Amino acid sequence: MSASNTPNPELEILELERKLAAARAKAEADRIAAEERAKREAEAAEQRRKEEEAEAQRVAEERARLVEEQQRASEAVDAARTKAAGKMRARLGPSEGAYVQAENACVQCSGKGLECFRPSTGSKKVCRKCTVEKTRCDWPGEPVKKRRVNTGAKAGKKTAEEINDSDVYDKPEVGPSKKWKWAMKQGEGSAEAEEMSDRELLFHLLTEVQELRVDLQKEQASRRTLESKLEQMIFSTRAQHEVRNVVIKDYMDKVTEELRETETEWEGSESESESESKESEELE
Repeated sequence: MSASNTPNPELEILELERKLAAARAKAEADRIAAEERAKREAEAAEQRRKEEEAEAQRVAEERARLVEEQQRASEAVDAARTKAAGKMRARLGPSEGAYVQAENACVQCSGKGLECFRPSTGSKKVCRKCTVEKTRCDWPGEPVKKRRVNTGAKAGKKTAEEINDSDVYDKPEVGPSKKWKWAMKQGEGSAEAEEMSDRELLFHLLTEVQELRVDLQKEQASRRTLESKLEQMIFSTRAQHEVRNVVIKDYMDKVTEELRETETEWEGSESESESESKESEELE
């Protein structure tokens, strides 16, 4: 065997070591690159999750603000309705219950807040209260015409004051129902304008409440959509991470297997080189 055809064990060993080092370096670089890639993807997923949480927080705050505005609008509507009802009662006078109560009493008793016993016994159209107090009575219609009582020194004699001066008597006080009819017919322009302004205010507030309800429904639908997207993204991210972990594990197992095969081949080549070197020494 010539010296030129004899393999150099040291060169083969160096070549195998170089290949092994290159394979290890490549495997390490691939592992680091895979870890960096997984880290970047995890950071991106975390950033997306934070942005979605911030968006969900913003939606929740906006919903709370809309609910608060709706509550304030409802309170304003209630206050406006109460104010309008108070003004209407003030313009129309006593309530319906007062009308009924007033119709069951004469003007004198209803004006003084007294209880009226009507009708009195007998043929006179005077209630008991007015009979006892000797006051004019308008029950059931026009007041009974009376002469004035002369309490002067010339009692018992007719004077100019004792004539039947029905024109001198004041007109009977208008009942609440008549007042109400008169107020309905003779409503002042300012009251009508104020009523119109109250109606416009109520209409405006009701419109705002309706718009707030629509906005709230839209925000709730948007929040549900965002929550659904967030759940889908979280599920997709978890699935991607699981797939990447499986791929990285398979790749690392493959690299480890290649390294093991390379080491086995290197050990076999080293033992073969040693045996060849021993044979060459024996031949010499």
